[in-house]
Amino acid sequence: MGKRKKKRTHVLPDTDDTKIPKALVFRRNKIGPPLIKLMTDLREVFLPFTAPKLKDKPSNSIKDFVSVAGPYGVSHFLMLTGTDVGSYLRIARVPQGPTLTFRISQYSHSSDVRAIQTNPHSPGNEFLYPAVLVMSGFKEKTDPHIDLMRITFKEIFPAIPVHNIDLDHCRRCVLFHYDEASETVEFRHYLISAFRAGLNKSIKRVLQHKTHDLSSFKDISDYVLSGLGNTESDNEAQDSKILDTRKNETRKGATTGTTKTVRLQEIGPRMKLALLKVEEELCTGTVRYHKHIVKTEAEIREMQIRNNARKQREAFLKKLKEKREKEKELLEQNKEENNTTNSTTKDDANDDDDEEDIEWYRKEVGEEPDEEMKQTLKKSHSNSSLRVPQKYKKKRKREEQQEEKLQQSTPPNKKMKRKKLKSKTSSKSSSKQFKKSKSTSSKQKTK
Repeated sequence: MGKRKKKRTHVLPDTDDTKIPKALVFRRNKIGPPLIKLMTDLREVFLPFTAPKLKDKPSNSIKDFVSVAGPYGVSHFLMLTGTDVGSYLRIARVPQGPTLTFRISQYSHSSDVRAIQTNPHSPGNEFLYPAVLVMSGFKEKTDPHIDLMRITFKEIFPAIPVHNIDLDHCRRCVLFHYDEASETVEFRHYLISAFRAGLNKSIKRVLQHKTHDLSSFKDISDYVLSGLGNTESDNEAQDSKILDTRKNETRKGATTGTTKTVRLQEIGPRMKLALLKVEEELCTGTVRYHKHIVKTEAEIREMQIRNNARKQREAFLKKLKEKREKEKELLEQNKEENNTTNSTTKDDANDDDDEEDIEWYRKEVGEEPDEEMKQTLKKSHSNSSLRVPQKYKKKRKREEQQEEKLQQSTPPNKKMKRKKLKSKTSSKSSSKQFKKSKSTSSKQKTK
């Protein structure tokens, strides 16, 4: 008899990772312990396509997370921030945006939700599979910011393959409900449990292998008719939905072609969100929507023109930086050959470089540079050479003036005589000190 080979269970089906949306949940700046706990609960919601043990710091910038997002295929960022006014949640699409900023008016942790329940659910294998998305209250023909909010919620979670779905993988459910009157979104997280319909609780316990001590009963019918362990929730059809199963399932008490009851048990967390702002890019760019500030079309156009000009300048400065780095590398290579260059030739070369940069700016951008841009181009050359502080310049001038006065006042012969006199006086003083030290040592010996 050979050894039995163990088969792997609870393995996700083979899917294309590039099409599956992945989210990172992290904090921005310093937040309190309640928001940190909410952050851990949100990471559980987006399992298994998230990093539950992500070690983030308040000092981390968004560029750090963007650099990591590309190799790992991350598609969305969920950022939690806290201020004296309130708590906020930002949902951003990586890498180009948009970014939606929500204010968290109310929230409760998953531990608080379990504390209220009489029979809380212990965590099991439900986090091995992604949650099913359910949306209500979102209409098709509405305002653009509401439509964008609906699309972002839809894109965070993976799509359900209706034709190839396995009902055993549908273990969790996430609900987004939009209320038009208050303009808020209710967030809920539920656990899905399915059982055969029309069963007594005692029979259901037998099917689930959770029976009591049956030593006092003569027959199984006595146990069923006794109603041991029955409560008001025995008739599950009153507060649950009945479904017809068309496929084999591996859950306890489920068979083919039977009707089952589906129940939702909340496992937390809860949130009440209100949309504040919609930005065009990743945490930057033009503000497409703001709840408290309304701008005219002319103001929006001005903002777009400013942003476009800013982007062009940033792109130009990036290219200029690359050009300077290449020039520095060439200079370092030819440093030994160009050691005997005069200061006049350097100044002429800097002026020529400034003119070349201005012409290059005209070709790249298609406009003449402003005064500010010209100053930045000149600074790029001036920063390359080391500057001497002004106080050191003044000190150097004073020293040079003093040397000139001494040279004018004393001829060269007297200078030589002075040097000789100084050397003689120094030798005499050293001999006297040696004699004194010798005499003092002899006195101490005689004593």
